[in-house]
Amino acid sequence: MDVSELLRSPADPIEQPALITAYVSVNRPAPTGFPVEGSQENLLWVIQPGDTVPFGPCRWAALHGSTLPTQGTEVLVAFDENNKPVVVWWEAASTNLALESGVVTLSAGKATVTAPRARATSPITANTVSGTPTTIGVKEREAGKFKLEGGSGTNEVAWVVFS
Repeated sequence: MDVSELLRSPADPIEQPALITAYVSVNRPAPTGFPVEGSQENLLWVIQPGDTVPFGPCRWAALHGSTLPTQGTEVLVAFDENNKPVVVWWEAASTNLALESGVVTLSAGKATVTAPRARATSPITANTVSGTPTTIGVKEREAGKFKLEGGSGTNEVAWVVFS
């Protein structure tokens, strides 16, 4: 038996925090515009408190209208199903506390998100992080879940539920 197969066993998942706090790196340039999929411009690198080496590039999308993340800005980072970092919020116009976040794939422009901390009145943001950029709407809110809609294809969307 190959020992490496035991190490890759799905019965032993690697624990990864669903959400971490970090800061936009001050050792790399901050984005000067919003990202374009496949482009090497406007990449976002972040660093966790206490670390000295930034990690990334992180996927990210337009949030807070036209506010760009700047060096030293606090960010929240989620990890997709491939353990790739996705910046889902950064300090800007919103003063609400982020309760939970994630990345979901819209199929035919729709997805239902289970979010146990969400209330029917919770503020929610959702932004395209890959695929065709499109406006994402939050529909049919209820306690513990909500629906996202936007576009007609398959997009990965970062979402955040606020207090």
